[in-house]
Amino acid sequence: MINNYDLEKFYANIKVINKEIVKYSDAQGNTAIIPLTSLLAGCTYKELNETAYKQAIFNREIPKDLELNEIETVTQVDKSTVTHKEKDKFTIVDVPVKVKQAWIVKNGAGMSKAYATKDEALKVVNGINDKYLPYVKGE
Repeated sequence: MINNYDLEKFYANIKVINKEIVKYSDAQGNTAIIPLTSLLAGCTYKELNETAYKQAIFNREIPKDLELNEIETVTQVDKSTVTHKEKDKFTIVDVPVKVKQAWIVKNGAGMSKAYATKDEALKVVNGINDKYLPYVKGE
């Protein structure tokens, strides 16, 4: 139907039928009836280490070309993973790690898009919810 990178295109092809359902229809002929409440969106903040970042790209949650901010944070690990000594097993230590920040906008229909900044993601979420929440409330 439509991939996760085209969240804005998805909403551009929505027509409200009534306060409970909407119709999705695009130029390729894809058509679906969707509950209106599924269009409401939320935002999730994620800190992705190198492994999680590569996995998110592989799973198409984040596009390869999206430049994310990198920060250093502290995580807890088993001391033996740092010292490689058997006697350090089961001792927890803090280790600095570099992570990439991402904000994921996701709707109830399961469609999502990643953003590099919080402000950009919240602007999209608020725009979507401001448009469809009055229908849900029955206004």
